[in-house]
Amino acid sequence: MNKSVFILLAFACCAVSVRAEVTNVSREFPAKDVESMVISAVSGDVDFKPADGPVRIYVARFDSEKCSLETVVSSGQLTATLRPAERARKNGEDDCSAGMAVSAPAAVKLDISAVSGNVSANSARQEMKIGTVSGSITVISAGGPVGIATVSGPVSVRGAAQGLAVNTASGGIEAENVAGGAKLSTVSGNMRVSGLAGQLKAETVSGNVSGSLYGTADVNTDSGAINLHWPKAPPSGEISLSTINGDVGLFFPAGTKMDLSFLSRKGMRTGARFPSAGGKGLRVNITSMSGDLEMSAQ
Repeated sequence: MNKSVFILLAFACCAVSVRAEVTNVSREFPAKDVESMVISAVSGDVDFKPADGPVRIYVARFDSEKCSLETVVSSGQLTATLRPAERARKNGEDDCSAGMAVSAPAAVKLDISAVSGNVSANSARQEMKIGTVSGSITVISAGGPVGIATVSGPVSVRGAAQGLAVNTASGGIEAENVAGGAKLSTVSGNMRVSGLAGQLKAETVSGNVSGSLYGTADVNTDSGAINLHWPKAPPSGEISLSTINGDVGLFFPAGTKMDLSFLSRKGMRTGARFPSAGGKGLRVNITSMSGDLEMSAQ
């Protein structure tokens, strides 16, 4: 055998051995031992779904040369960390893109974080905390309170039974069918709510705030527009809206009684008029530097 052929064969063997390191990894833990979970990944996605039986961590196409999966159970908490392998980190490599599929009983508390990976959680019943840097966050049918933080990842929540808190820098926020109120904060991301029960508390610099709700609201923006619709107005309480130069559009059922105050240096009020509540019902207070107010009756 000549030298060049030997070298080619050796290279092929090495290549085969590297490919053999890529496999699927599954780890299981008795459900009775796990009351809460702390799950973290770097660039891979994390997906949680409820399931009876043991708690399961599944990683598809796990490459041990690039990734490390560490799992520890202590005092009722399962910690699972998927990150670049130590050798890869020493070489300055950060390409562990494998993701985790997590299943556990719905009553388990969740704390999930990722950097650029996307996070989704479906039908968890207990408290849930999720954080990313740029990865998107999707929550469906949450039974407990939900807390979310991201820098630029978009956030979508479709169903939360015990309140929602979201903090982003530029990521947009969409919240649908949330009970227990919502506290939303962003710098430039837009916010949209639909069917919100409880108080909406929202703060943004340049993002717009829009949607439908049934409770009171406390909204502050600099230049973002505010467009809110009440299919049924709350009988009492206060709706407080503040903006510097963003326009405000409000929609109420015709005949809604309210005490309206609109204070603005340059803005104009147009649209429908509503009967006074005589100081005993709903109060709507709006302040603006130059933004206009348009009231609509439906």
